[in-house]
Amino acid sequence: RKHLRKLGIEKNTLFLYCSDNGGLVTESSGGRAKKGSIYEGGLRVPAVLEWPSRFSSGKINLPVFSSDLYPTFLSIAGIKLKPGQPMLDGIDLLPVLDGQRTSRPAMGFWHGFQNGQGTWNDRIIKALLEAEQAGKPNPFPERILKNVKEFPTFDPSDLRGHAAWNDWPWKLHRIETRAKVVYELYDLKKDPMETTDLSEKEPVRVAGMKKSLENWQRSVLRSWAGKDY
Repeated sequence: RKHLRKLGIEKNTLFLYCSDNGGLVTESSGGRAKKGSIYEGGLRVPAVLEWPSRFSSGKINLPVFSSDLYPTFLSIAGIKLKPGQPMLDGIDLLPVLDGQRTSRPAMGFWHGFQNGQGTWNDRIIKALLEAEQAGKPNPFPERILKNVKEFPTFDPSDLRGHAAWNDWPWKLHRIETRAKVVYELYDLKKDPMETTDLSEKEPVRVAGMKKSLENWQRSVLRSWAGKDY
């Protein structure tokens, strides 16, 4: 901000500051769990967006996420997507910031671990450097030059992992392991720390959100395979 003022452009410059995920330790996350989790401690972070010539002071409580930034910047620049371009997960935030919009489409989150290939970065980089300096071929072509067609594919029915559907203020968790599938429902407005599971008290709401979440998960798997959402 100080530098923007020094340049004399602070009034008509959009200044954005936010984190990409929750804290590394639960005590600093501001919610349940921490970075790497789909509970609020891993997802919810504060954000500051300042544009004095466009917005006065103010604060909004509507959840937004990083996928909203791209369509917002396109809107600010007056750029429209061309027909046939991939659909965007995010929304234009200008109507939200202007106070013209008070709701948004539900947001989906999905997190799961897959078996990987251990990598000793220091050893590989050292070997690459030595090979390049000696004019020798890349000693690890299969590790450095990945073919996207060789990446794993997933069956459309494989919904393993921890997923969540945030239809503010309600948030449904779907946690699938090899043994079972567990659902948890929270009212984030009243219970931002996700301490009271309301799934048994809200069976109708759970059923509707469950369907929306699983439809979205299958669309993710379709897109992973190169098909339309």
